[in-house]
Amino acid sequence: MKSLTDLFMGVVNIPSFSLIILSILGIAYAALSLKTSKNKVVIAGGVLSFVSY
Repeated sequence: MKSLTDLFMGVVNIPSFSLIILSILGIAYAALSLKTSKNKVVIAGGVLSFVSY
């Protein structure tokens, strides 16, 4: 388990890779929120958080 967390922390330390993971998670979250609710404020907030990141 420790090696898994070490690997995860090493991956997170790579800026572009963590940015790719965050964008994939954000896209998945936006798609899920589109299905469950018609609230586009959630998607706007996600886009703004990516821009500020």
